[in-house]
Amino acid sequence: MSEKKIGRRKLTFSQAEGIDPLPQPAALGELPKKARNALWTCIYESLKRSSSFDVRYHRVTNAWRLILYKYHVYYLD
Repeated sequence: MSEKKIGRRKLTFSQAEGIDPLPQPAALGELPKKARNALWTCIYESLKRSSSFDVRYHRVTNAWRLILYKYHVYYLD
């Protein structure tokens, strides 16, 4: 990878001098663990805020109902 593609200021000294390897871009379809955890936290918190709890079950409201329905019908089919 050339220095033009990765800004010099974004590299450590060792990477810029060729001692350490340059950071590699994520492969197609791959999400770093840190990003997966952050994304899951956002989804979980949003679901928690948009649901109501009854003694027998949780009720998901509004947009999440549609998202989960489409996930179930189109992805899990």
